[in-house]
Amino acid sequence: MEENSLRLVLLGLGGFILVGIYFYDVWQKKYRLKLTERDDVGSEEKIEPVFSMEAAAEASFENEPVIAPVEKVTMPVEVVIEEMSGAVDIEAEPVESATEEVSGAVEIGTESVEVSAEEIVEAVEVEAEPVEEVPVAQQALVVQLLVVAKPGSVMAGSELLAAFADLELEFGDMGVFHRYQSLDGADKTECFHVANMLEPGTFPVDSMAEFSSTGLVLFFQSSDVVGSEQVFEDMLSAARALAKLFDASLIDAEMNELIDEKIAEIRSRLQGMSGL
Repeated sequence: MEENSLRLVLLGLGGFILVGIYFYDVWQKKYRLKLTERDDVGSEEKIEPVFSMEAAAEASFENEPVIAPVEKVTMPVEVVIEEMSGAVDIEAEPVESATEEVSGAVEIGTESVEVSAEEIVEAVEVEAEPVEEVPVAQQALVVQLLVVAKPGSVMAGSELLAAFADLELEFGDMGVFHRYQSLDGADKTECFHVANMLEPGTFPVDSMAEFSSTGLVLFFQSSDVVGSEQVFEDMLSAARALAKLFDASLIDAEMNELIDEKIAEIRSRLQGMSGL
């Protein structure tokens, strides 16, 4: 019973460490996002108005000549009024009606220009919004596998160091080991990570001869890598090699034995997921 209790405590501590590492990574992304938003706000302040009030005034001024012919048409009517007092009222009404129609047309044309200006400004604002949108951390998938020693067994530090070297795992940030990938000659980036299942989750790389552990945690976040499906295959291969070398159990994030159905589920969820 004591061994089972100790095992559960150790597994719980390992999970706590993973959660801490994950939230630290999320905090870093949010901090970078704030810096990006500041740069975007600075660039947006330099954008000049697409449609100004001066342009609207010029547009309405161009419509003014439409009224001018009406004034010229009304002048002959006054002469007709002096000569034909009886027929003036009948002929003047169509002219006044035409004047109202032309004025109405001018007002309608002016309104259409104002609406077009508002639509242009709104279109510019809508097109500017997507620049600020960035992928959020909640969309990323964290994949983890555990290699746990059988009850009464441990993984010796010197043997772990040799196994990590054979699997091309290098000691690095946060005191854990990493598999790196290099794309198109660019600087290598972290691919997946291997942490100690026991608190605090790190490895004393300078004194591995005196070190031992009862379990390892292999993990990565899909948004941090390119080709997450291939990264999972590489991590799965490394986990199987470690489990075979130390005669250990290979289990999933839910602390269950890793079966083919679970592997297929992870592969399905990773399809199309990639970051950087």
